[in-house]
Amino acid sequence: METVDAETTERVYVSLYHNHVPKLVSDGIIVFSEAEETIEPAPNAEDVLAVLDQIGGYEDARQEDHASEEHGEGLS
Repeated sequence: METVDAETTERVYVSLYHNHVPKLVSDGIIVFSEAEETIEPAPNAEDVLAVLDQIGGYEDARQEDHASEEHGEGLS
């Protein structure tokens, strides 16, 4: 496993804290406790996860098809 340096960790933390988390909160996907710096799923989280699962399954299938074609194992 690759180690992440402190500068990269800080950059990701700041980006999440100031950009991504507020957007996810405003869209009702997560609830953020600033006092505890924790997040929990909000009412829209399950809908988003369902869509991501569908997209992920679609992308997985596309990648498998591509890999099969590259290795001459495509469907006839």
